[in-house]
Amino acid sequence: MEYQGKLRRQNYLGLDARRVGSRLDSKMKEYNIPKLFLILSVIVGFTLSFAMPLFNESDGQYHFVDSTNIVGLTNDITYYGESKAIWTGTANVKDAIQSHDYFNRYFVQTIHKTEIQNLPRLNKIPPILSYDYLGHLIPAVGVWLGYHIYPSMGVMIIVARLFQSLVVILFTFWILKRLKAGQLLIAVISLSPTMINQMVSLSYDTTSWLFALGIIAYSINSLVKSKISPRMIIEMIIISLFSFYFLKTNLKLFLILFPLVIIGIIFSNRKKEKLTQWKIATSRVLIIVAIISFLLVGVIVGEKITGKYGGLLSAIGRLTLNFTYFWGDGPTLSRNIIQVFAAPRGISNHVPMYATALWFVLVALVLISEKKFIKSRFIVGSSLVLFVLTIVAPYYGFFGANYDSTLRGRVLGEIAEVQGRYFTPSAALLLFSLGYEKLNLKLNQGKLLFYFTIATVILTNFLLAFGTWYSIINT
Repeated sequence: MEYQGKLRRQNYLGLDARRVGSRLDSKMKEYNIPKLFLILSVIVGFTLSFAMPLFNESDGQYHFVDSTNIVGLTNDITYYGESKAIWTGTANVKDAIQSHDYFNRYFVQTIHKTEIQNLPRLNKIPPILSYDYLGHLIPAVGVWLGYHIYPSMGVMIIVARLFQSLVVILFTFWILKRLKAGQLLIAVISLSPTMINQMVSLSYDTTSWLFALGIIAYSINSLVKSKISPRMIIEMIIISLFSFYFLKTNLKLFLILFPLVIIGIIFSNRKKEKLTQWKIATSRVLIIVAIISFLLVGVIVGEKITGKYGGLLSAIGRLTLNFTYFWGDGPTLSRNIIQVFAAPRGISNHVPMYATALWFVLVALVLISEKKFIKSRFIVGSSLVLFVLTIVAPYYGFFGANYDSTLRGRVLGEIAEVQGRYFTPSAALLLFSLGYEKLNLKLNQGKLLFYFTIATVILTNFLLAFGTWYSIINT
């Protein structure tokens, strides 16, 4: 009786692990993450749809023309002052703003419709099963709606932004409602200025992110459930086949998650048995053989893939230089870093560097605070390798581009301009490494973290709009 009374007192004080876990789960329910995302994304996303200048995204003119071509609204944007040969982002918009002609030029002047073959650039519709076509379906519907409200470029773009924002918000909210772990991190990544700016644009990157998000969410829920079924295998195959056409090249690596999840679940569900010395020795030999075989296959495949860039050793050497040597180009280096979360167009947005620091700190804190749901060490290691691959892949993809005749240009073919957005979705992969159940790294999701999230999202997205407009008006 005395022991039972002591045990009851321990439970009352929250010392029992199961009681502590259930109380933490109930505490989590107080902070409705999907609702938090919905409110912030509507406020920030819809505001920036109106507030951001036209063509603030990378290749803005390209996305507009491609979207209008798809729905039969082919129009010659040179009538708005755009160059026939080079599309220069907000340069023409800047000229219109400084000459006080922005509203009349883009919102009053109607588009000049013409036959697609008469367009000076992009005078054809991409193949239906291409990434260009499928990725522009959502903004294409948006520009069509905008045209029927008022047929000017400005109205068409604003309506397309609002429509794309609405689709992204509803889809992400639907996923968050069903996600069994990692809710806050997915919400935070989706609310970063880089992703919000992508959401309020006509870019096909938005559609790619939605499908990548679906792959991540399905993988997380499968690992939490920790059971393999024929239905799960079939659904993974269907999602993979469907997503392949909507994913940008580097995000296609996310499809590797599905086989990794299956193997991880098998490992975590293995029945533990007493191993004899012979079985232990045999297992070690098999592991060594598997590792050697994997390395040999990797070398053969790697040599085949990197042949056009001088072979595997040359590619490894060039990648090493990318990450270990500073070539003195501060602006380029800064753009690559701050674009990941805080500024989609790097220094042209003039977002202060402390915004980047805030986002890296926020993402780190959220990662630590998320629910631990990974049982297999295989998932921890393999997902970390996958994360590294998604970072390396864009750098490798730029090997063929010689930007100048300098040693850096010849040796690296490095990432330049506005490519930091390639790395933003990769942050979600860290959930699979830092979500290991035996990892003694935990920060409870409480009021302070949620307040910090809200403040960071609102502040940095305001800085994005302010910095972009201030630079256009005053420089």
